[in-house]
Amino acid sequence: MKRLICCILLAALLAGSAGASFLGTAARQSSLPLGDGATLTASTLRDDTSGRLQNEHVLTVAADSALTPQVIYGTTLFGKSTMETIEAYPAAWGFTVAAGINGSFFDMNTGVPYGCVITDGCVRSSGDREAVGFRADGSVVIGYPKLAVSVTFPDGTTLPSVNCNKILTRSNGVNLYTRDYDFATKNTVAAYHAVLRPEQPDLKLNTRITCVVEDLVENTASCPIPAGCFVLAAAEDGDYAVTVDSTLRTLSVGDEVTVDVTVGDGWGQVVSACAGMELLVTEGQARTTFSIAGNTARTARTAVGVRSDGTLVLYTVDRRGSSAGITLKELARRMAELDCVTALNLDGGGSTAIRARYPGQTAAKTVNDPADGKLRKCANFLFLIRPRTETGPAKRLFAYPHDAVALVGGRVPLTAAAVDEDYNAAAVPDGVHQRAYLLAVLHHQGQIPVNRRDPGNGFHRIQRVAQGKE
Repeated sequence: MKRLICCILLAALLAGSAGASFLGTAARQSSLPLGDGATLTASTLRDDTSGRLQNEHVLTVAADSALTPQVIYGTTLFGKSTMETIEAYPAAWGFTVAAGINGSFFDMNTGVPYGCVITDGCVRSSGDREAVGFRADGSVVIGYPKLAVSVTFPDGTTLPSVNCNKILTRSNGVNLYTRDYDFATKNTVAAYHAVLRPEQPDLKLNTRITCVVEDLVENTASCPIPAGCFVLAAAEDGDYAVTVDSTLRTLSVGDEVTVDVTVGDGWGQVVSACAGMELLVTEGQARTTFSIAGNTARTARTAVGVRSDGTLVLYTVDRRGSSAGITLKELARRMAELDCVTALNLDGGGSTAIRARYPGQTAAKTVNDPADGKLRKCANFLFLIRPRTETGPAKRLFAYPHDAVALVGGRVPLTAAAVDEDYNAAAVPDGVHQRAYLLAVLHHQGQIPVNRRDPGNGFHRIQRVAQGKE
């Protein structure tokens, strides 16, 4: 009986409700918990006027959930990886991935992200584009980080806006490189380089780092970045030639320079962050005008938002098959409709992807339909992770497929899966029969009422199925 009650409650949970949105009415909807306080809802919304369909996924994570948001990229910023590849990193660190979405916009040729990337409280790439940040206590901040990297030279001259780990051009000034970027600067324009040995190799937020000039390298496009060192670089023949002459060219081996890393109020305790482009919702109101190219196109979109109670909202909508995709204005309106007080547009189009580890499964899978027909290699991803624990006894049971659809009289083969208290995949208890799940679903739909006082109403039928007698 306990197992049957579990099945019935499960059916009630999975059935979902036919919600309505300005994008349309939910023609199909299903939900699954991915952990305590985290729920993934998949919906097909149909606009009754145009007939347009949208396939969307909404992942909500309560502020007190055991799942922690974490921005993760590959071994270096230079280069691209699929989400499936990067999922192996948390596992190696002793964590379990519950879900993930794509993150920053990036240079398609090099994979270098636009805007900031912060991990472990350290700047991996700079920029003051709109971003989402996560503090150690799990709270979320969305806005402008006001991140700045500055360099002060021996004569007191300060360069207040140095790019950190970005592609060098003739017009973007002085760049600072660390080993987070790669083993070399990999630039294509001839540059003047100052190799610096810092007192500590990480660019932690709101810190000043003293560095000693170790080497000077002229007229070289790609300069090696020695282990534990920084490299200052600027184009030899570019818009900032005067600045190069008055700063980098005045340095000698053994000189000291200082590097300062600062962020705005509310960002000092951020441990993980990535940038997007365009705030979608501010103070609960959807924005209506945008400057980003392609903002009026119907395409796949990815967004992140936060509600007034601290709930994190991760959102994707597809542009493939029957799903028509949405404009940026529609995305903003949808994030406001999902009760976000602030929301940010992340990379979309072929980059839009969401993967999840369904309860009772041992690996994550792609749950949306990427526009490229497969996962795109991207710069970074936003994962929900939890510390890995030893698997315990089964606590919750789930039926798969959880979102099955059948015609009247059709048959749906179901399988059972189980999780322990921490949502680790657990062994299914003996005696659980697949057909009992289907009857539980039928009961929830009102086709088989259950009342122990009336033997003819379906209760004993469910009991017989559970016992394998029918």
